[in-house]
Amino acid sequence: MRYLTVAVLSCVLLRPALVSAQHDEHGALSPDLIGSASVKFETSCATAVKDDFNIGIALLHSFWFPEAIKAFEGILARDPNCAMAHWGIALSNWGNPFGGIKAARAIELTTASI
Repeated sequence: MRYLTVAVLSCVLLRPALVSAQHDEHGALSPDLIGSASVKFETSCATAVKDDFNIGIALLHSFWFPEAIKAFEGILARDPNCAMAHWGIALSNWGNPFGGIKAARAIELTTASI
């Protein structure tokens, strides 16, 4: 029983510190905190959009789908030949891969992006 009490108290005491480290002053998680330092996704896109592409992938893998779409659209504005940006938009429109059966609109958006 003592171990359970210590575990519960540890979770209760540590949670505010962990949550505040990830949220901005309004309590919302900021996409600016999603880093791309460990994302190294190789593409044939222009070198000038390499870092932006890695940020887009980091946003996508962090389930920040609207922000990821904006990032990939920005890449296409700078490098219209970056086919992988279309792929990123399609995956972002697809949404959570573990979310179950997709709505018709998600399927429509995904196939329209390709």
